[in-house]
Order: sequence, then C-alpha cells, then structure tokens
Amino acid sequence: MLVLVILFSIVFSFSSELQKLINIALKKNEKIKSYYFEKRAFINRGKFFLSIPNPQLKFSLRNFDTEVPIARKENPMSSYAITFTQNYILPIKRDKKFRIFVNKSKEVDIEREIFTKNLIKNLSFLYYDYIFNLEKENILKEILEDLKFLKKITDEKYVYGKALLSDILLLKAEILKTEKEILSVKAEREEILAGIKALIYEEIDLKGEKLRLRPFPKDFNPDTSVYTKLVKEQLNTLMEEYKFAKVQHLPDFSFSVDYAIRPELPDMFSISVGITLPIWYKKREKYLVLESIDKIKAKKKELKDTIIAIKREYEGLEKKHTLLKKALESLNREIRTKEGEIESLLIAYKYDETDIREIIRAYRILWKLKIEEKFLIAQLNKIVAEAEALR
Repeated sequence: MLVLVILFSIVFSFSSELQKLINIALKKNEKIKSYYFEKRAFINRGKFFLSIPNPQLKFSLRNFDTEVPIARKENPMSSYAITFTQNYILPIKRDKKFRIFVNKSKEVDIEREIFTKNLIKNLSFLYYDYIFNLEKENILKEILEDLKFLKKITDEKYVYGKALLSDILLLKAEILKTEKEILSVKAEREEILAGIKALIYEEIDLKGEKLRLRPFPKDFNPDTSVYTKLVKEQLNTLMEEYKFAKVQHLPDFSFSVDYAIRPELPDMFSISVGITLPIWYKKREKYLVLESIDKIKAKKKELKDTIIAIKREYEGLEKKHTLLKKALESLNREIRTKEGEIESLLIAYKYDETDIREIIRAYRILWKLKIEEKFLIAQLNKIVAEAEALR
C-alpha cells in the first residue's frame, strides 16, 4: 500500500499528459506484472518447506536361500515385507526455512518498486525529449517567419536598388536550410514517439505540453532510498538464513513400521524410531553458521556503501541542477539582450545603416540561445526525474 502511495504522489507531480502515459505504463507493463508471480513463487516455495517430507513405502523380499529362492516354512527367516517410513523434520527448522522465502518475497516488492521508478524515469526522459523536440520545431518555425520577414524587407529594398541580389540569395538559402531542419526535427520526434509506445504497449497521439521547469525534490534521505531498502531487506533475508543455520544441527527423527509375511508361519511386524546425531557439528553445520555470519558482515558493508553512494549521487544531481539553473538564468538574460539588439538592427537596416549579414548573424545567435534554453529546461527536468527515482 505504501508503494502505491509513493508512486501516485510521483505521478501527480507530473504534467497531465505525462501522467497519462505513466498511468498506462503502470497498468500495462508486463515486467511489472511478472513481479506478482515471482513473489507468489517464493511464498509457495516457503510453504513447501513448512511440510514434512513425503513418506516412503518399500516392498522387500527378505532372506531367500540360494537353493529355493522363495519364501517357505523350511526357511523361517524368509518373508515378504512392506515397510512404511516417515522422516520428521523439527517444526523450528521448517519454520526458519519458510521465513527465508517469505523475506525473499519482500525483496521482490522492493525490486518491483525500483523497476517502476526507473520505468517512470525512462518514460519521463522520452517525454521531455518529445516536448523539447516540439519546442525546437516551434522555434524553427519562428525562425522561418523571421527569415521570410527579412526577405520581404530585402525584396522591397532590392526594388529600389538598396539591397544586393546576394542578400536575397543568402536569405533564400537560410529559408531552405531552416525548412530542411524542421523536417529533420519531425523525423526525430517520430523516433522518440516510437520509444514511448514501446514502454506503454499502446498506440498514442501526443499533443505535447509547454516545457515547464520542475522543482528539484528536497528532503532526500539516503537511509529510506528504495535502493537502501533493497539492501536492508537482503540483509534481513541473510539474518533469517543465519537463524536457520543455527538450528540445522538439531536432530531430525524417522519412524518406521515393518510388516513381514511368512508362508505357513506367523507374520511379523517391527516398529522403529530413528534420530540424527549432531556428532559432526564442529566439522559440518558449524560452517553454515560461520558462512551466514560472514555474509551478514559483507551485506552490512554493502549497506553502508549503498547509503554513501546514493547520498553522493543525489548531491551530485542537486549540484548539477543548481549549476544548470544558473546557466538557464544567464541564458534568459542573454536572450533578452539579443532581442533588444535585433530590434535596433532592424531599425538600422530600414535606414541602410547596417548590413543584412549582420542581422542574420545576430538572429543566428538568438535562435541558438532560444533552442539552448529549451534544451536546458529539458535537461533540468531529466535531473529531477533521476533524483525522484532515487527516493
């Protein structure tokens, strides 16, 4: 239940279209469904160990002599025998074994949570690429309109002999280049869309939403990270294995009932009880305990390393996000400055005080800055998605 609450809190923090994609993926993804059966498999395996082994039924032909190989009264030791044997494993040993697999089933829950978080992250990455692609196309279309506007002005100036034919040809080349780039961007978007469809197992038409900057997640605790939780649960499983190893030397019992049929002589039956003796504990079962202890020590070291690694990864993402956000703010200032310069250049161009190439150079810088701005927002959102996947 807690996992669902966490996942839904992540989902509702996204934009509505991305939320729709995530909901479809969580519902239809076959890998997510597989974890249910994997968990159930561990529970069933544990239940298998709760029960005692199957009894054994044995039919024997006993003590036949070599002269007449059948049971007969002349050979009173000869008989046909049926033996029923039941081995009995102590309940404490069966229960300890069962708990190992119960805990393994808990590991599956966390593995499912990790997979789900990564699925959301990968889907988010693709979606941010998709809407960046749309934003880039919109910018390119604006560039195309700007170029056509410049060409219109240049055509008018050319009529009055105030512009060169080379200026018009230059603008035509820029227009063709931009139209070609728009087609290339559309092709890239189809490839991204194919990747999204592969994750959600469904055909879908995306409208695309405005690329908005998402806030970086705060209050991160590496001790409660999903990756830390997995190692902790693995440690719990090893603890259960240790408890099982400690009772492995305890004696097991066996019970047998034997019924022998002797021709023309009274039938015979026997009852026996057996018990295993842990006389080789120091040379055998003791090493299972020592193995478990070493595994636990190793897993505790791994737990410490995981906490440190997750903390460093999160801090790295946070620093990267801060730096890129500052770069975005600087970029926004540059865009506003460049837009002011272009307004001045356009006025100057009308009065023949500047060259068309100077305007195009300024426009190229502005176009590059605008595309870079959208790219940075997409990258910042990807960093946020990465940080969310660590929680």
